[in-house]
Amino acid sequence: MAGIPDEELESILSDFDQIHNNYREGIGAIQALESRCNIEIQKREALQFTANTLKSGI
Repeated sequence: MAGIPDEELESILSDFDQIHNNYREGIGAIQALESRCNIEIQKREALQFTANTLKSGI
């Protein structure tokens, strides 16, 4: 098996680094969306609790 030329290896490594960086950025974006979603769920639950409390006349 012949060795991979240095230029081709550098290109492959560069491509892999870019894919890896994009993956990490994607994971960060997903985590940020998950966090915002959880905050919105908490807000909705608080509003539901308040509405239910007001309806019950407490």
